[in-house]
Amino acid sequence: MHKYLENNGITHAFIYPHSPKINGYIERFNWTIQNHYINRCTPLWSGQNDLAIQKLDQFLHWYNEVRPHQSLGSLTPAQFTRQYSNMYAT
Repeated sequence: MHKYLENNGITHAFIYPHSPKINGYIERFNWTIQNHYINRCTPLWSGQNDLAIQKLDQFLHWYNEVRPHQSLGSLTPAQFTRQYSNMYAT
């Protein structure tokens, strides 16, 4: 990964973990994944990697395409992205 970033002129910056004041959106997403998916579901699929990956894909689809987010004005992330990318399309 480091070589790819270097070859493409991308600077990879790190922040302190568990820093909601610095990176609140990602910390909230990590909490959501931990609470709604990992803690509740992975014990059911222990040792079944293919099933766990399939279920994670389903969870991410639900999270991004179905579940409204209060912080996005009750839009899903997909709706929010489409709405704002259309505003700035050239």
